Amino acid sequence: KSATYNQTVGKMPNPLVSIVTPVYNGEKYLVECIDSVLSQTYQNWELVIVDDASDDDTPAIVEELVTKDARIRFVRHNENRMLPAALNTGFGMTRGELLSWTSDDNCYRPQALHTMVSFLKENKDVDVAYASFSIIDSKDRSIGRQFVRPANRLSYQSCVGPCFLFRRRVLESLKGYDEQCFLVEDYEFWLRAKD
Repeated sequence: KSATYNQTVGKMPNPLVSIVTPVYNGEKYLVECIDSVLSQTYQNWELVIVDDASDDDTPAIVEELVTKDARIRFVRHNENRMLPAALNTGFGMTRGELLSWTSDDNCYRPQALHTMVSFLKENKDVDVAYASFSIIDSKDRSIGRQFVRPANRLSYQSCVGPCFLFRRRVLESLKGYDEQCFLVEDYEFWLRAKD
């Protein structure tokens, strides 16, 4: 069971991009994560935050965040169901044709969505776009960079990092994330997607 907040969906135009942010006890970085979505140069998005029964200040933080923008919605699990289940809950609420998810301790660069949306619009035969990313420390200092690896490496190495966008038909054909694959849910999802 879960509780849902900010039911303003009917008043908003349909977004092209839907982002899910699953969070469990994420009070430390959550505001920065959501601010990075709000700061995107591409603005036709919705954000679904799934609180997986946090016992810190996450629910209060999220309730304040949803008042900032009608494109942000919030659902809370009454018990901790783990990341794959939180993703399935969130994606079940989305309406966009292009989908992504980001952890509460990740931040997007301002052009991230614009770049990936443009790529997918120009390449109709491509179902997944993903990008290089920086690794930052707790003070937002860059301590490394991970460059995109070719998709043909996927069989033996997870090459899709935390910045990606995929078409809804991928999610629908795979029927979501495998809830038995906690901690490898993303890699398992991409392995099924490549087939």
